[in-house]
Amino acid sequence: MKILHINTSDQHGGAENIAYSLMQEFGGKMLVKIKHRTDSNIKTFKRSLISYFLEGIDSILYRAFKRTIFSDFGVLYDIHGTWKFLKNNLWYTEADCIFIHNVHGGYFDLKTLEKISEEKKVIWVLHDMWCMTGGEAHTMENKNFKNGNSNTPFNKIYPLKHPILDFRSQFLKRKKNIYQNSPKIVFVAVSKWIAKDFKESFTAHSNIDIRVIRNGIDTEVFFNLNQRISEQTSLLFFNSPNPFKGSDLVRKVASKINGDFKLITVGDKVEGIENQELIRPTYNPIEMNKIYNKADVLIFPSKMEALGLVALEGMAAGMYVVGSDTGGSKEVIDENNGLTFKNNDADSLNETIDQCLKIPIEQLRELGYENAENIRKSWSKDQMIEAYQQLLL
Repeated sequence: MKILHINTSDQHGGAENIAYSLMQEFGGKMLVKIKHRTDSNIKTFKRSLISYFLEGIDSILYRAFKRTIFSDFGVLYDIHGTWKFLKNNLWYTEADCIFIHNVHGGYFDLKTLEKISEEKKVIWVLHDMWCMTGGEAHTMENKNFKNGNSNTPFNKIYPLKHPILDFRSQFLKRKKNIYQNSPKIVFVAVSKWIAKDFKESFTAHSNIDIRVIRNGIDTEVFFNLNQRISEQTSLLFFNSPNPFKGSDLVRKVASKINGDFKLITVGDKVEGIENQELIRPTYNPIEMNKIYNKADVLIFPSKMEALGLVALEGMAAGMYVVGSDTGGSKEVIDENNGLTFKNNDADSLNETIDQCLKIPIEQLRELGYENAENIRKSWSKDQMIEAYQQLLL
């Protein structure tokens, strides 16, 4: 079976890594809006001139005023020329199955799904909440999307980026209509939480086909190197600019953390902590595994996760985890492999880190060893691939 993947990008996040992993495993091709890898099996989407023109206007406005006009207009109108490009693209015409990943970001005409699903098998992997919202990738605890209310406080964040013209209500209705007209699409949620919310959403119809296939970890890449010898507990923190990743919570409590520890920060320095090692961000998985293996505990303060791939990678590398009780993260972090704190609550995070630092370092490392074994047995990439193989039969 020949497979074509469609995604916003081919690198830089969990959705991109999973899509690329599936492409490599099944020997397919990939079309993206933004290409980073040198892989010849990946090419960029060709779009209409009007698509580039509108994107240019939005880029200028956003740089000047942090506002946009045409964010995700491809949900409502066929402005990107998606179908014209695909029907003349050899990779598409030869493909038996189309994997849809992220199609937000202003490059894909959503109504094209109706035509694609009429002639190809379509599997849409849900890496975030965009398919069920008025355009937000996540809405945290806001559930307005379930009753058709498009109003949330997250319209300033990518992919919407604070549009002057708010079409979120129309986006919801349009998505609902497209899904009803595309009954053959199989939606694959990466967590039970995503699947449940989508089933209960305004956009989903009663016969919509939703499966759950959890993201898997390549345990030949992410594993415990058994090199932790320091007598001082090390905490690892990814200081991300993404507002959903919760880095602001760690920055708020940094100077209040009690205990003897070293902070290993990937990204910019966290003020208020002297004993700190800075590491430049990387997307190389081998280097990422080395970073995970430098610390005992992963601080994972994300305010919203479809599943929590970073937490899984950290555990595969032998780490204990302190994470928020939000979204799909609750399916990853529990009392057996880490500690959870109240989502988006800096005080709760502070208390939980303090609690973690009271655990003897030998016990933390034993728990980390058990985490690595559990990931190998229950969250492996092979299990994920097998589930997709069954779906493709």
